[in-house]
Amino acid sequence: FTIRIRARKGTVYSEFAYFNATTTAPAPPAPTNLQLTLLGDRRILATWDEASDDVFLYRIEASENSNFSPLISGGIKTTFFNDTKVIFDFLNADIDYDTQYFFRVRALRDGQFSAYSATANITTSDSPITAAPLLTNISVSGSNVTFTLVNTDNQLVTFFADFSNATTQRATGVRPNESRTFTIAFGGSDSKIFARAKAALKENSPIVAEQFAADEAPAAPFISTTDLVSQIGRNLVQFSYSGPVVDGFVIERNPNFLFQNIFGVISDTVPAASRIYIDTRGIDSQTTYTYRVRAVNRVGNTVSNERSITTIAMTPAAPSSLSNTQVQTIDANTASAVLRWQRNSTDETGFIIEYRETSTMSNFVTLSGAAAGATNAYIIFTRVPTGTKSYLFRVRAVNEFGQSAPSNESLILI
Repeated sequence: FTIRIRARKGTVYSEFAYFNATTTAPAPPAPTNLQLTLLGDRRILATWDEASDDVFLYRIEASENSNFSPLISGGIKTTFFNDTKVIFDFLNADIDYDTQYFFRVRALRDGQFSAYSATANITTSDSPITAAPLLTNISVSGSNVTFTLVNTDNQLVTFFADFSNATTQRATGVRPNESRTFTIAFGGSDSKIFARAKAALKENSPIVAEQFAADEAPAAPFISTTDLVSQIGRNLVQFSYSGPVVDGFVIERNPNFLFQNIFGVISDTVPAASRIYIDTRGIDSQTTYTYRVRAVNRVGNTVSNERSITTIAMTPAAPSSLSNTQVQTIDANTASAVLRWQRNSTDETGFIIEYRETSTMSNFVTLSGAAAGATNAYIIFTRVPTGTKSYLFRVRAVNEFGQSAPSNESLILI
């Protein structure tokens, strides 16, 4: 508001002097009766009594510390007018399991915050997930493995354990910090224990897994007559294995990618659980390769039987139906023609055109090329300057693996 003042002497008045003044609204009273309620594992409802009926908004704060430093992520919520409740949960704030949280609230009216309410605190419930057991004391004897599971949860649990994550063995009524010992016969190349725990009112624990080592040499893998498969640019090497635990398998091939008539290692170690290897190392078209598989563990290694396969043709099919048209003499030394053919592959990267003059050239020579997918080409070739001569032409398809066989020959007299 504005104040004005003037002086008076007798009947004479001075001019007015003007002054502006602002009053400060009183802060609202602090909210009272702050209450906290657990709605779920990580969901907290906060309610309070309103400070007065003219409060514009309430601001509530949450922290893991009673001095509210720092606030949790998402730890400030605002409600408007007479809304005196708010929910904090793991979707909108950093609310965790089994954690104590402190809350306080204050009101805002006419730009003035009230004092904070009394502090309230609440502890969220324990995790609904059973704590994973401790897997320890693994020992191997022959085809049996013995190990111990320790209950790390704070409730009675049931243990489940096996080698295929199928929970085939169990132990019930295990108290906190108690342990149970399992002895399980394993087969094949199983080399990992899977274990988990389950408390009555909780979800399954995370799975714990542990490798263990063998104490006897592996058996020989086996390659059957159908285990080798030839594909373009690669061979699939499959095999079977049943026996003591292995660390992995090594694939050997003759010829290997460096030497002929010698078996050589062509793979990194194939994992113990795998039964296939894809060989792409220097695979040639229509070539016979012999494979064998070596099983390896800490005790030793054992080699499989040998099995051979002849790779499929990887070069494109030869063109066919080659013919010529529009033969013309350009000058005494050159002539031209149009060649046409049928392409019989879909994987060629181009074509090579070859020719020879029958009386002076004993071998075909490359004349020119054509692009992938072509079925004709205009050619210019060298001719014998005197007399009528015969010229033979043929076409080959090519790709990254090599050249096809030649097409039929087409004769030009000129």
